Amino acid sequence: MKNDVDDKLDKLDRDGYLLVEGALTADETEHIRQRINYARQQGWDEGLNAVGNMKFDTLLDREPETYQPLVGHPNVRPYLEGMMGKQCQLRSLRAHINPGPYLQEWHLDFYGYWHEKREAEKHRYAVSTVSFNSTFYFQDN
Repeated sequence: MKNDVDDKLDKLDRDGYLLVEGALTADETEHIRQRINYARQQGWDEGLNAVGNMKFDTLLDREPETYQPLVGHPNVRPYLEGMMGKQCQLRSLRAHINPGPYLQEWHLDFYGYWHEKREAEKHRYAVSTVSFNSTFYFQDN
């Protein structure tokens, strides 16, 4: 018998994305939103890029007690493990905010991983990489 995780992963296969509504509680969301705003006030951002994203790449290092609970959050982890098994590795934890117009168009993330997948096919025992974005939204765009 299929469970809810399997049903949602079937939806991911069919639609190309999966939305886990209510993955974080209202309190978790507000706490992290406040900490991201604090990071902005402290100047921890890496600047504003051409599409309107202000990115923060060092939050996990600076405040592990705040951001570590997002890594493998119990409401998201079953889907990650359902896709990749228990041997998942975090590539990065980044926050983006959009203080002005958000101009991002469709694009390819993990370009280097895409290239590595092609390279892996050339080597007898190389394992292809698999990458997923797991995104929490703390700002209405």
